[in-house]
Amino acid sequence: MTLLVEVAVGDGIVMASDSRTTWPITGKPTRVASDFTHKLFGVGKCAAATAGYASISGRNIASHVADFLEGFDGAGKTPEEVSNELADFFSIRLEAHFDAGLDPRPSAGVDAITFLVAGFNGATGELREIDLPSKTIRLLHTTTSGGVAWLGQRDVVDRIIKGVDPEIDSRAAGDADLVNALSKLTPVRDGLEYLIAPLRMNIQDAIDFATLLIRTTIDVQRLTNGTLADIGAFPGVGGPIEVCLVTASTGFEWIQRTVTRGERQSGQTEVL
Repeated sequence: MTLLVEVAVGDGIVMASDSRTTWPITGKPTRVASDFTHKLFGVGKCAAATAGYASISGRNIASHVADFLEGFDGAGKTPEEVSNELADFFSIRLEAHFDAGLDPRPSAGVDAITFLVAGFNGATGELREIDLPSKTIRLLHTTTSGGVAWLGQRDVVDRIIKGVDPEIDSRAAGDADLVNALSKLTPVRDGLEYLIAPLRMNIQDAIDFATLLIRTTIDVQRLTNGTLADIGAFPGVGGPIEVCLVTASTGFEWIQRTVTRGERQSGQTEVL
């Protein structure tokens, strides 16, 4: 699983992710495949983050991004242009993955991989979302409007920010009385949501906010045993937190990135 958090403030866009890849096996307990998976990438002056499939055709997403970057000329390209090129590249590779029978092709309306792309078009920062294989690309928000997005295993964040886990609606489905009662409570539920004002944040505030949501999710999952309705739920968010920043003046830069080392002391990781 994955948790990505993006915060667009007036001065730039912060993106953060966990580093865990899980390995579900039918009939067996889910395992941690890795706590050192790169989900954030520099793509020219833009940043990209990925959620969904951890690998395509037996290779992790980071290695495919490396292939993409070999033929990528990012000079002067807008976030929209970068998004279109990423979508074209990964659509071809994802189709080859399905054609080889490595995973069943998702049903209509279901996507296997999502990318978030952050970058600047002139003086305005943009965040775009790419969904594959539907190849849907949409603008989420800009540094002019400000905005916050989180993607992946989002239940802990939703409970914190929105005051209730949206899964309550799917669990109530099929019971007309519960659905009707929840519908009547919509104004009450909406009033529980924390008011986030990204345009009042500085870049450090955005970094703090993004890492808060990921660290809290990691620790809640680590220190609990799921919910009463889903006892034993697997902690799918974990590993080091990676953080990057995109600004109009400097383009892409790493704030926190795992690095490859030799033997580490047990339980310790290193970041840039």
